[in-house]
Amino acid sequence: MNKYGLIGFALTLVFVAQAKADFIYRLSDDQKSSAHILEALDRAGVKDKIPQINVFVTERLIEQKLDIRSLGTVKTIQLPETRTRSLASSLWGMRAIQAEEAWALSQGEGIIVGVSDTGIDGDHPDLAQNMWINKDEIPGNNIDDDGNGYVDDIQGWNFVKKRPGGTDNHYHGTHVAGTIGAKVGEKISGVAPKVTLMDASFLGASGSGKDADGAKSIIYLVDNGAKVINCSWGGPGESPIIEEAIKYAMNKGVLVVVAAGNNSSNNDRKKFFPATSNVENILAVAASSNEAGAKASFSNFGKTTVEVAAPGGSIRSTSPSSSQKARYRTLSGTSMASPHVAGIAALVWSRHPAMDWAQVKETVVGTVKFNKNWATKVSSAGVANALNAVSQ
Repeated sequence: MNKYGLIGFALTLVFVAQAKADFIYRLSDDQKSSAHILEALDRAGVKDKIPQINVFVTERLIEQKLDIRSLGTVKTIQLPETRTRSLASSLWGMRAIQAEEAWALSQGEGIIVGVSDTGIDGDHPDLAQNMWINKDEIPGNNIDDDGNGYVDDIQGWNFVKKRPGGTDNHYHGTHVAGTIGAKVGEKISGVAPKVTLMDASFLGASGSGKDADGAKSIIYLVDNGAKVINCSWGGPGESPIIEEAIKYAMNKGVLVVVAAGNNSSNNDRKKFFPATSNVENILAVAASSNEAGAKASFSNFGKTTVEVAAPGGSIRSTSPSSSQKARYRTLSGTSMASPHVAGIAALVWSRHPAMDWAQVKETVVGTVKFNKNWATKVSSAGVANALNAVSQ
C-alpha cells in the first residue's frame, strides 16, 4: 500500500489500489493511431481516457503481449479528518515574506494560478472577484460551448462530482486559495491579491479521490491557461499518471508548486511524491512556524529535494462560507506553505511576463532570505521572500 498526503496539519492521504482495479496504459504517439492497439484497449473495456497524455484507463488487464507502457492501476486517495486549530492568529506569514511591501511592485495581475485540491468556494466574499471565469461558456445552458469536454465549466471543474467547479467538497482547497489570492481585506488577504484563481478539484468531502482524476485536474488547469499550479498534497511512493500530467504541464510552460510533506522526515532519504519527483518544473516547499523562520516540527525537508521554506504553522485563511457570509479557519501544514510560494511565483510572473517557468522558479529560489534554521534543510538555505523576488 502506498501512502500519500494532502498536506494540511495531520492530514494523510492514502493511495491504495481499488478492490476491483482499473488499469492505466500510456500509448506512444505512433501507437495511438494503431488499429491493433486500439482494438486491444477496446476489448479490455476503456472506462476513461486523457488524450493530452495518450492515457487510457481500462476495466481489465490487456492480456496480449503488446508493447504498451503500463502505468499500473488507478489508486484511491483517502483523507482522514483534518485537525483545525482554533487560535485566530494574525497574518504572520504575510509579514514574514514581506508581501505587503511587494505589492508596490506587483499584485499578481494577469496571472492564473490553478488549485488542484478539494475545490474553491467561488462565492466567498474574499475570493469571488478573483475567480477565473470561462468566458467561452454560456452559464446554465447545459451545452459544452467551448468544446473542451466539460459542460458549463464557468469556474473550473469538479472531477469528483463531474460537474462545474466553484464549490469546495471539503475546506482545504478554499483555505489554500485564500493564501494564494484572497483580496486585501480587514480579516484576510492573499499573497497575490489581484491574481486569478482557477478551480479543479479531485478530492471529495471525505478526502478521497483517484490519482487519475488528479492527473486530469492538472491537465485541465494547464489547458485553460494556468501559469502556476498549486498541489498541496502528496505522499510516499509514486503515481506515474500524475507524473505524466506534471510533465505535460512542464511542456506547456507551467510551474507546479508542491508541498514537501508533514512527516518530519528527510525527503532526500525517504521519497515523498510528487515533491521528490525529478520533473524539473516542480518547486517543493517546506514549512516554517514563525517570523523568525523556525522549522515547523511536522515539516519534511531535504537539502537536495526541497527548494525553499515558507510560512506553514497556524496560517489563517478562507473557509467555505454559507450564504456569502465570510468564514475563516487556521490550519498548519506544508499545504499552507506551498500556496505562499505559489503566490510569490504569481507576483514575479506578473511583474516579468516574458519569463518562462524556469526563470520564475530560479527567481523565487534565488531570492530567499537566508535562515540558519534551513541552511542544511533546503537547497536555497532560506525562507521565500516576496519583496526580494519581485525586486530581482
